Amino acid sequence: MVLENRFGLVLSDVGSPLHQPITRFYSEEAGELVKLGTTIVEDVGSIDNSPPERVPHEEYVGKDLAKARLLMPLKLSRLEQRVEGLEKKLTALSDNVCELVSVLKTTLILKSERKHPVPLKDERYIS
Repeated sequence: MVLENRFGLVLSDVGSPLHQPITRFYSEEAGELVKLGTTIVEDVGSIDNSPPERVPHEEYVGKDLAKARLLMPLKLSRLEQRVEGLEKKLTALSDNVCELVSVLKTTLILKSERKHPVPLKDERYIS
């Protein structure tokens, strides 16, 4: 009302935000990173110890980035589980391939002995 009456400005009830919400996370990691300097990424956020508190923190612009920051430990845990699963599958696959190669070698050697009395020069490779 003061601006309208005193200066003759017409203000509406509907406002528009000047920027997206900024979310701060206070973490030990931020404290360590601030020792190396301030990091600012346009339209993403920053890691610094800016006013008013002067406490090292991470700032994220927008709700989506703040949500992603909160979900990061859960996603990392899920990723670790998936990698462990892939390691187990890869080990099993490797064992199966070794077994298959062994069977193929034995089969080829037996067939070769029937056709040719001379054994293969190098039994490690199948050609």
